[in-house]
This record gives sequence, C-alpha cells and structure tokens, in this order.
Amino acid sequence: MAIEQGRPWSSDLSAAELAILRESGFEPVGLVMGSSVYQLGVQSQMGASLSSSWRGYGPGNSPTGGAAYAVEYPCPHGYFAGGLDHYSGFNWERTDVEAGLTEAYYLARSRMEQEAKDNAAHGVVGVHLTLRPVGGMWHVLEFTMIGTAVRREGSAPLDAPFSSNLSVQDFAKLLVTGYVPADFVIGVGVVQASGGCGLEYQLRSWNDQDITQFSDAIQESRRQATRHLEHEGSRRGEGVIGVEMRFSSFELGERVRYIQTIAVGTSVLRFAEVPLPNPPLILMPLVDRDANEGLQ
Repeated sequence: MAIEQGRPWSSDLSAAELAILRESGFEPVGLVMGSSVYQLGVQSQMGASLSSSWRGYGPGNSPTGGAAYAVEYPCPHGYFAGGLDHYSGFNWERTDVEAGLTEAYYLARSRMEQEAKDNAAHGVVGVHLTLRPVGGMWHVLEFTMIGTAVRREGSAPLDAPFSSNLSVQDFAKLLVTGYVPADFVIGVGVVQASGGCGLEYQLRSWNDQDITQFSDAIQESRRQATRHLEHEGSRRGEGVIGVEMRFSSFELGERVRYIQTIAVGTSVLRFAEVPLPNPPLILMPLVDRDANEGLQ
C-alpha cells in the first residue's frame, strides 16, 4: 500500500542521517523490507555421502565433472600403494549452491524494492542484510533486507528503484563525487573440499603445517565470490563499493567441508564527468549570524 502525502513514516535513520539526507535533496518515505526463506536442493545435501565414498580415483579420474573450478589432490604415497586406504582428494566449485543462494538474495531484494516502488520511492538507502539458517538446518536459509525508502521531490519515477548498503553519509558523499548507486549486488563463492589420504595424513600429524587443501578451498571461495560480485555489479554499474564479505564453513562428513563466501556491495554509475563544483557542506552554526555581524 502506497504511503499517502502527509502520512506518518518510519525509518531506521538517525537524526544526523535525516539531516544529511534532506540536505542532499531526498526525503524519507518509509521503512521497507524484503525476505526470502530458501531451501537448497537435495543435490546439495548429497555431497557428503557421495564424496566420502569417492575412493580409488587416480589422476585424471575426477568425479567433479564439468565444475567451473576443480582440483585434484593425488595420493602422496605413490602409484604402487593401492588399496581403499589410498585415494585422491578433490576441491570443486558448487555452482548449484551458488545459484540457489544468489536467487534467494535477489528474491528478497526484489520484494524490498517492490515495497519502495509501491510508495513512489526512487531508491532504498542504508540497507541491512541478515542471513541466517532456519531451524539449525544449513541448507535452509533466510535472507532479510531492511532499509529506508527515499524520494527526490520533482524527479521522474524510476523504472526500478536503486538500492544501497551505504550509510546516508556515504550516500551523500557519493553524489558529490558524481556517482549514483545502481544496485545492491551479491557474489557467492562455494567450494566443497573432500579430503583424500593426503589430507588424512596431515590431520593426524603432530607437526605445524599448512593444510593446503582447506587453505586452497577458502582462497578459491573468496576469489569466486569477488568474481561473481564484479560480474553482477557490471550489469547496471561501473564498479562496486562498500563491499562486505561473510565467510562460513560447514562439516558435511568425514574430511568433507563446505566453504562459503558471500560478498555484497553497492554498484555505482557515474552521472557527472567531474566532481560537482562547490560541493555543499553540512554545517551547524554555533553563533547567531545577525548577532555576529553586529560585532563587526
């Protein structure tokens, strides 16, 4: 339901943020929210049982198929070791999980932006994202976004309201530099690490050492999240600022870990070739101007 002119509104803005927002030419319209509770498919849950039974694979016999990223960690004990106790480990990108998490995110964002559009807003600022498992189940997640819808009086409505996780202060600074926010975007990187006998040997050792397979999985998860974030940001913007990264790791079975990185940020688009001349400053005078002039 659209907010009528003169109707009371709510926001999560502080008094200082409200002052800065109005100085920037925008007015708050109301608090808006979007949520999505999403279940990742059964194929995501099967990873632990399947990967724990992948034993005896030699070099080149990877079970990862056509994954975008796949690395084999061969048995370090040599070709003649043989037996079920000697098998390779594998790291591979879980593109199915990445696609599911990305869809859940955009469902929540579209619902938040629809509320803003229903209220004739031009965009949403100060968006807070909450991500949590539902009922303790790692494969059922809730995405919730809350922010303040804003409107610029006298400006034509937008086909799609912008959204941004920037604070109002940063939003105002962005406008001064000749940029506008375009979208609140996401990049997801998920890597599953299924250990072989080399990883098992390392974990049983008493020596200080880098667990290479897990380190590689974490590094690749973050790399993929960044790559996907930049791709999403390029759809409507030129770059992404205000990036926040959330890292999590789950144990799916014996020597099997699911490593996830979610990166979010605001894509921006330039509307002026150079910074605006004489940018306005938010000042609060401490001395009455008329009284001060009378002293001269």
